[in-house]
Amino acid sequence: MNRFLVTATLLALLVSAIPADDIFLPDSNPSTGLCNHYPFNPNWANTAGEARYQLVIPSAAMGGKPFSIHKVSFAPCHSVTFFATRFEMQMSHSTLTVPSSTFCLNMPSPLIVIPAGPITYVRTANTWSTLKLVSPFHYNGIDSLAIEMRYQGGTLQGGSQSLDHENSSLTPVYYKIWTIGRGAYHNQISTGMDTHGLKIRLTVPDARIQWQGAPRPGKTVTLGLTATKEGGLPYQVASSFSPGPILIGRRQLGLGIDGLLVATVQGQLPMVFRRYAGILSATGQGSAEIHIPGDAAVIGVKLYSAFLTLKNGEPFNIRSISNTVDFTITF
Repeated sequence: MNRFLVTATLLALLVSAIPADDIFLPDSNPSTGLCNHYPFNPNWANTAGEARYQLVIPSAAMGGKPFSIHKVSFAPCHSVTFFATRFEMQMSHSTLTVPSSTFCLNMPSPLIVIPAGPITYVRTANTWSTLKLVSPFHYNGIDSLAIEMRYQGGTLQGGSQSLDHENSSLTPVYYKIWTIGRGAYHNQISTGMDTHGLKIRLTVPDARIQWQGAPRPGKTVTLGLTATKEGGLPYQVASSFSPGPILIGRRQLGLGIDGLLVATVQGQLPMVFRRYAGILSATGQGSAEIHIPGDAAVIGVKLYSAFLTLKNGEPFNIRSISNTVDFTITF
């Protein structure tokens, strides 16, 4: 992606999600908690091998921060392979914290993250077993997150049971609703609800930036770039005089739109802002530099910096955006 397109993207307020560590609900241990039949156990009271299942998770349980979800992992109680002739996953923002029994009311703006089709899902007991999303979901950090899974023709191989660990502590509280049996895939009304939601790991981008050095006239500040899951991708650093944020729909970037942002993205000051565009190493590392002019007039200026990674096929070709760091130039 060239600098013009990056600049146009930023100036049009087209940005990606703020990254975070992987999100665990309710905790990071995949081998504890109750074992529940729903949703990946088609042999239990369900001769049709058909189910529709939703989780509604409030913002408080998600940490109240925006991020981009790329994978979802569950914590099986049994090692077994789950098959379905037709499986689909959707995600949506929701204003509800307690779900309606009507499935569609919990998902007012659904995004299909795994399109309907056959699935082979290898599930290993007491470990995080992952489903990769075909389309990432950009969570806004404000609303509840609704996740729906539905399937037809569900069967098992390698075992007769396929249960999942779930939240037994009820802290934080999040709900599941379901219906199983013939016609469940298209059923509009759930037949059950409780507060024991599945244990989940949400995999999100991990781009981070940090600075070191002496923020004084004539000195250099080094910006360390890390995105361990995105090695080999192009990156673009940007700086501005304010933290913004730049907002677009459900996402945001912690920089302000000003002349410095434009200059750093377009490479207009190469003697001051160096290596602001490049390729991350195979391990997802990179660096940029700010060579502060040796002029006392810059004392007291505060700079904000962040970087994004780029990948064709992502929304607006932007994979992720880092946190924002800042420093003030001193004597």
